Amino acid sequence: MTPTTAVLWARADQPGVLRLELARTSAFESIDRSIEVESLAYADLSAKVLVDGLAPATLYYYRFVRIDDATAVSPTGRFQTPPPDDQPAAFRFAFSGDTNFAYAPFDVAAALAAENADLFIWFGDTIYADASSGGLGAATTLEEYRAKYRQIRSDAGIRDTLAAMPIWVGGDDHEVRNDYAGASDAVSAQQKRDAYQAFFEYMPLPRQSESEPARLYRKLRFGANAEFFFLDERQYRDASAKVACASNPDPYGVMLGPLTRDEACLRELSAERTMLGAEQLQWLLDGLRSSNARLKFVVNNVPLTFLGVYPYDRWDGYDAERRTILEYIDANAIDGVVFLTTDIHANALNPDLESDFRGSRFDYAFEGNVRIPEVIVGPLGNQTMYGTITEVGGGGLQAPLTLALRTLSSKVTRIDGLNMIQTDRVSYCVIEVTADGTWSVRYSGEPGATASDGAADGSVFYNSAVAAPSTTAFAFPCALPVIAGGLVGMLFLRHRRGVQTSR
Repeated sequence: MTPTTAVLWARADQPGVLRLELARTSAFESIDRSIEVESLAYADLSAKVLVDGLAPATLYYYRFVRIDDATAVSPTGRFQTPPPDDQPAAFRFAFSGDTNFAYAPFDVAAALAAENADLFIWFGDTIYADASSGGLGAATTLEEYRAKYRQIRSDAGIRDTLAAMPIWVGGDDHEVRNDYAGASDAVSAQQKRDAYQAFFEYMPLPRQSESEPARLYRKLRFGANAEFFFLDERQYRDASAKVACASNPDPYGVMLGPLTRDEACLRELSAERTMLGAEQLQWLLDGLRSSNARLKFVVNNVPLTFLGVYPYDRWDGYDAERRTILEYIDANAIDGVVFLTTDIHANALNPDLESDFRGSRFDYAFEGNVRIPEVIVGPLGNQTMYGTITEVGGGGLQAPLTLALRTLSSKVTRIDGLNMIQTDRVSYCVIEVTADGTWSVRYSGEPGATASDGAADGSVFYNSAVAAPSTTAFAFPCALPVIAGGLVGMLFLRHRRGVQTSR
């Protein structure tokens, strides 16, 4: 979506011609635009159209009607185009990811649909292709991937959200397979093609390049205040250091200090290993430096915040490239960069990524020119990090695993200077940007234990605009980390298993 264009999507129940109708009122008294588009059998009956010539900063309603049956009408969708790129404007956007149909219905998504935000960024693990759910097994073929997208869109909360506001979308690993690393992975070329074909069929996302049809990284603008950089940290990623480190769950010694700290493994974690690939990395650095937007939101797959434990799939395991990015932002005094992150099934607010690295990592060269916050949120529809304890722990292990997670939360809060960490909320956040370019974040959701109780709940559990810093971390006796450390690896090894319309 741009100030003058939008990609609109529908799926019919049979092949045929649909009429897309756009209007400025929900009653469709006056049709602004009528466009015919085919529902294609070879695209799993999806229909997608790029509409141009729209008015900036304007609310539109849209619907699809079957040409041969005027009673066959899709639900009504709505979207508002962004203002022109040089116009400062206040706006609100929602952000979350991680939707696994095994945990449907997504009651928190129903609350999200009622937010009336200007857009929703649905980022990463939009399906769990590699997990069994609702009678579907793991997907490896085009038809199986398509079935996963049909399934996730059958959830009422997701349908309502996608109709209620425009979406900007990106993928992570579970759209293909858990911990997928495209530059080295054993996933076949055909499976990759099938996975991305289904993603593009079901998402209102145009192809960016004929030569690179699955390219996902891109820039989008919302007025003078905000530019969004959507990253793809899977297709170009090198293999992690997991094998070289023998899957040591605590190589930094966060939980057990010298008992598990492994210097050889740490050298592997700091080796020249890419998550973005050279071309995308340069695109990001150049884009951040040249952007004249007051805020530069980097929509990012996995946390940059140091977590330490089981580091292989996150930026902790690609430390040299993380250092390159953060040092570049600092050295060039690029103000207003904010990282937005999903993936870990937990919520956290880091007010400054430089803080920990400046204080404890002397290989990071910072001049202290800027603050670089990171907003971590989710899951929108999946098991929380804490919820994994119930599944993994069972009987006698649940209590010590709970202590392990609380101990880790306490340590990470102290190391990184977090404003908030919450490991048991199914959630989304709403970021409010003012006309003068300042921003605040509000986290909403419900405890994971009640996430599918049939009641939509968007209860606020943290609001940076009004709340004092708070955490769910607790202090424990000195012996507890020893008890917890032996168990924490189990937690992190297991925590990630796992006609409609949309804009």
